[in-house]
Amino acid sequence: MRKIEASSLPATLRDALHEMVFNSPIPAKAQAEELNVNLSYLYNAANPQLDGFEYQLRLLVQHTRITGNFAALDYLERAVGRIAIPLRKQDWPAQPPIVSRDLTSGLLKATKELGEAASELHRSLQDSAMTETEARRCRKEVFELLQETTRLYHDLTQLEESFR
Repeated sequence: MRKIEASSLPATLRDALHEMVFNSPIPAKAQAEELNVNLSYLYNAANPQLDGFEYQLRLLVQHTRITGNFAALDYLERAVGRIAIPLRKQDWPAQPPIVSRDLTSGLLKATKELGEAASELHRSLQDSAMTETEARRCRKEVFELLQETTRLYHDLTQLEESFR
């Protein structure tokens, strides 16, 4: 999964679509071809200054799969107060047994995210105040911490269930 720059966490769905169209490893033209839409349609969907143009949500899942960019899904999850976690590719549809290296790796990733969140929060509070941009960066780091912690929790739950 491609990480979004801390300062550019999408504030709107249109911002998230802009991220997907212009900052994905798949060029916009190829995205349009795969979605079977005109390139201008994607450009319009990603234009934050274009009022009245609506992106067809029926395209969102396919668009996310094509680009591998989860910006729109992450935006939607934050907007409704939920957190989605990406499962390892081999988890779907069948789930392999959890091994100790998976748990160790998960704990190390969660610890790394905790350090990054703490560091960003500390930097942002150096002057005893926090700007909107700093709050956005902190929120992004905490979101990534929650994702990694939730993934570790998921793996531990799977392991526990395998004993039953």
